[in-house]
Amino acid sequence: MEQRQTNSFSFIRFWLQVIVITDHLRIISDMPAYYASWEPFNRFLLLNGHWAICSFFVISGFLITKSYMRTQSLKAYFVKRARRILPAYTFIVVSCAFLMVFLSDLSPADYFRSTLFGKYLVSNLLFLNFLQPCLPGVFQAEAFECSVNPSLWTLKIEVGFYLTLPLLLWLCRKAGRRQWVVLAAVFAVSVLWNNLFLFAFDRTGSRLYNSLAHQLPGLYSYLACGMATCLYKDLFLRWKNRLVVPALLVLCVEGYAGVEWLTPAALTVLIVWFAFSTPALNRFAPLGNVTYGMYLYHAPLIKTLLVSGFFTALNPYAAQVLLVLLVVAMATLSWHLMEKPILGKRIFADKSGGL
Repeated sequence: MEQRQTNSFSFIRFWLQVIVITDHLRIISDMPAYYASWEPFNRFLLLNGHWAICSFFVISGFLITKSYMRTQSLKAYFVKRARRILPAYTFIVVSCAFLMVFLSDLSPADYFRSTLFGKYLVSNLLFLNFLQPCLPGVFQAEAFECSVNPSLWTLKIEVGFYLTLPLLLWLCRKAGRRQWVVLAAVFAVSVLWNNLFLFAFDRTGSRLYNSLAHQLPGLYSYLACGMATCLYKDLFLRWKNRLVVPALLVLCVEGYAGVEWLTPAALTVLIVWFAFSTPALNRFAPLGNVTYGMYLYHAPLIKTLLVSGFFTALNPYAAQVLLVLLVVAMATLSWHLMEKPILGKRIFADKSGGL
């Protein structure tokens, strides 16, 4: 298929996922050794967790737009999206809910009788992880408070994007040659939302403002930029080499200033430029199959290994390598035993949905 022949999105997704895993190990473990081992890498472009997550949204915007335009009907589009994200997502939510009883401070009887158990299952299966991120008596002393799988917050953004994408593309079609106006309006509203709430967070310190800044309205700028590069792909490819240096300058300046007015556009330029400038990396395309599973499984695994004392007995670099290998192994089994069979014979190039 064209996507497999002309770009390296699969390799990029895998590399970004490794960054997310290692960065989350640093944050969740809250150990000075892991901060020190990862800090040198944070100085390099794109090697930090926040930009890695935002890059996933850019890639998702590009690939899901392309997938939708290739799909024959709205029903087929939603079925394809559901078959890709729901099986593994449901599996990790349900398996954590039942297996974490072995890590709980409560007895099995008290654990399963707790209202928090049912609330966790229902809220997480509905992609509302923020309503009940914790299980009774589990990870009570860990970072991210007691959240079992803190990475799940991005899934509701992905789902929200899947639901609203058809409407946005319909508006783009209605606008005809002025479809860029629709995308520009989405970008402007999103950036304004994000920066206003980040400003309020800086002034007040309220975590609510920080959370609101990083919800779907505030992050739609990255998705919209991914959509734009898909819709204007030929134009972008003609200009991509001339846009790289300005994009780098924007990231440096806004990164230093701590704002994100043009960062979504700059990050998009660099991600899509790299994807279409390194087609040889397409040989690693099978890695794209496991990135979704890597994202779903890594945080509960980190926290489980943390409470078991696994990390304290190892060199920080060795621990990070072993962690990535374990996560890749889990995600590979998930792909071959569950995700791929459910997808069936119709396996599309964008099946990871940017994750």
